[in-house]
Amino acid sequence: MIKNPYAIRSKDVDPKLKQQLIDQAQYIQENASLYLEFSSIPLNGNGKIVTTFNLKKSHSKKIYFSNYDSVKASVKSEKHIGILISCSHRRAGGGWLSGSLAQEESVSRSSTWAVQAGLPQFAEWYNPYKKDHWLGQKGSLVIDGLLVFDEKHKELKHHKHVIFAGIAAANKGALQNDDYWESNIGVQKRQEFLIHNLVCAIDEFYKRGVSEIILCAFGTNVFGWKFEESIKVLHEASKFVPDSLKLTCAVCSIEQAALAKTIYENLIKEEV
Repeated sequence: MIKNPYAIRSKDVDPKLKQQLIDQAQYIQENASLYLEFSSIPLNGNGKIVTTFNLKKSHSKKIYFSNYDSVKASVKSEKHIGILISCSHRRAGGGWLSGSLAQEESVSRSSTWAVQAGLPQFAEWYNPYKKDHWLGQKGSLVIDGLLVFDEKHKELKHHKHVIFAGIAAANKGALQNDDYWESNIGVQKRQEFLIHNLVCAIDEFYKRGVSEIILCAFGTNVFGWKFEESIKVLHEASKFVPDSLKLTCAVCSIEQAALAKTIYENLIKEEV
């Protein structure tokens, strides 16, 4: 298994770094509404929970695999971007306020995502007590917001308007009983569930005029998924991506990006 540098829980983060991360989170939490007001974006970001889609399935699309983390990839893109977050189903931003070093937390400390997603009107999206909650919530939570800082937490000269979409991946890590997972959830069910959620987000990105989707750290075993299994899901979801949309998967490391590209190219060859 390849180690994901953006999947470190707060208890395992160096104490000095952890405090820096907490300070960053508190700063964006206190100032997010001001940044949004200055940019004329409503605090609720015209947010909505999307559970259906209109896109039609066609052929596999080219996917670009980046060794950048999602924030760096988003900053470098010159397109109108949508940031697709594999998010916590329990609380907005996951462990961003406690110093966790993971992909959603990284985005949350650099943007208005977690503050906006944590508004009361989106509370139904976060339900840790729902039966079978390890499957996550169906669909996608989509919000207009701002990217404020780069990956080094340096404030951008011009804050970047982005569309956020959160999807909750089927989370094997939420269960202690692997036998229950395999007998009641199973590979096919969790694949179908996640493909549906991905396409819901892609459809809403398309409707909102996004030209490039940055997919955050997808398939990096954070949720107990096998890496190959995650790329297969991405491959199937790509068949719904309109030709006008660029899809970039930010998987954090050179080794991981190369492996993802190889697996994906082999899937394409198998279709020919």
